[in-house]
Amino acid sequence: MDGVAVEQGEMDMAVEHGHARCPRCMAWAEYRFLERGHDKLEYQVQCGACGNLHSEVTVVSTAGTVAA
Repeated sequence: MDGVAVEQGEMDMAVEHGHARCPRCMAWAEYRFLERGHDKLEYQVQCGACGNLHSEVTVVSTAGTVAA
């Protein structure tokens, strides 16, 4: 997707995508959330204006919690 390299064996399923500001130059850029395996979610912002690729990986809990 969108020319982003993915390591072999990793799941690369976009669960959400849209537009956000680039954290480097503040131009409008494409963002997406990717599932990385069963317990990780990656947030990527790929800027066409400055070429920056910002990425954050978060470990998500699989245990359900009940809201009060």
